[in-house]
Formats: sequence, C-alpha cells, structure tokens
Amino acid sequence: MRILKLGLTLAVAGGLGTGAAPAAETCTAPACTAVTGSRTAGFAAGSRSEVIARHGMVTSSQPLATAAGLAILRRGGNAIDAAVATAAVMGVVEPMSTGMASDMFMIVWVEKEKKLFALNASGTAPTGATPARFATLGYTADPANWGPGSGLPPRGILTVTVPGAVWGWDSALKRFGTLGFNDVLADAEDYATNGFPLAPRVASEWRVPPALPLKACCTTLDPDSVAVWTPGGKAPEVGAVFRNPDLGKAFGLLRDRGADAFYKGDIARAIIAKS
Repeated sequence: MRILKLGLTLAVAGGLGTGAAPAAETCTAPACTAVTGSRTAGFAAGSRSEVIARHGMVTSSQPLATAAGLAILRRGGNAIDAAVATAAVMGVVEPMSTGMASDMFMIVWVEKEKKLFALNASGTAPTGATPARFATLGYTADPANWGPGSGLPPRGILTVTVPGAVWGWDSALKRFGTLGFNDVLADAEDYATNGFPLAPRVASEWRVPPALPLKACCTTLDPDSVAVWTPGGKAPEVGAVFRNPDLGKAFGLLRDRGADAFYKGDIARAIIAKS
C-alpha cells in the first residue's frame, strides 16, 4: 500500500501574496466563510468527510495538485514521486504560497528500512547579502526585534535566498523515488503553459505586493510581477483561466536537463539577471 507519509512544506520569499489568509471580515470566498467542524466527529454541518482508500492517498490544498500526485501513483510511482508531482503543480495553481523558487522540507518514513529520513532543502543567503550591503541601503538590525529578519524589508528581492526546492525535489527522487523530472513535472508544465481555472480561495488571495525600490522598500510594484500576475491590467477572477508560459518553459527545461538547468543553466542566468 503506497501512502504518502511525509510532511512537505514549501515557502516563498517575496512571493505573490503575503502568505497569510485574508482577514475574515474582508474575505467573502466560500473557503473563508465555510462552517467549521468535522462530520466524522458528529458535526453534521461540517463540509468534509474522511477519505478512505485501498492503495494510496495524496493530499494538498488544491484538487488539481492532488490529482497530479494521484495520477503518478496510478502509473506505478511511489509516494515520493507523487509528492514532487503534487508540489510542482501547487507552485503553478496556488502561486501565492509555493513555487519552484522556494524552499522545501521533507520527512520520509521508509517502511522496509523502518527508518525516518529528514531533508532540509532550504536555501542559503546570497554571497552579496552582507550586513554591510544592507547597511548601504538603510537596513540595520532592530534591537527591539532580535529574531530572524530583524531590520530587513518585509518583502522584495533583498530577502530572497538561493532557492532550495528544485535541489530538494531532485535529491528526494534520486534517493527515494522511482521516476525522474520528465515524468513528475509533466502536469506542472502543462498547467503553466495551457492554463488552469482559478479556484475561489486562490483568486481571493491574488494580490501583488509592493516590492521596490531596494532602498526604503516597499512602496512600488515590480513591473515584471505586474506583467505576469495581472494580465490585462487586473487580477484574474474566479473561474478565469490563468496561464504562465514562462513558468511552463522553466518546467520544460527541468524536464529536459534536470536540476542543473535551474542552478547552472538558463533559469539560473535569468534569476541572476533579475537580481
């Protein structure tokens, strides 16, 4: 029985949204106003029941991503193959919270070995992200807030680390998987290239936050972000088909050339040029 027994977390630095759900008083999407409670606990008004399956399960916050992972299981892939496929599609259909340029943390239980493995695929800071560099832009540590990110801008490219997700996907597949990028990233490339319909919750969080300038950030929108995320000058609405062909091209490069395309090839050069 192939059951997806792992925790998979992906985070975005300077992503499309703030990472937090909209305040209840400002969110009218069904996902924000649904009645809480569990049917299995006897709460009949709850909106979800437990799922029972014979051969395997995949779960995520987006049905299209879950379906992509389930398709991999049905083809004979294992839980790790399905996890990477699911995560990749999540980066397309729920862009405010995840992506190929994010980090990844994975916990894997291998039943045959009776062992638990942990993978930390979080990115390191760029070599140029020094205290001296930030000081020239007006950012210094805040004594009143000594935690991570003290004194740094709330968003924007200055706080972006070297993305670890693609390295993590590749490492997990090579260590625990049975398939490669060509197989598990196919659905992500297809949804990015040909489009997907926006679900209500995703549409409700579709906001492009200010990320410029570098000094005294963040009061201005990034023109490249506006061009990608607001086609026609406005955020897409519920049910609209959104396409991100450049992201589709990036997935195609990963499928053809592997992780090196991200860290040493065309994708790496594009990231450096933007930075």
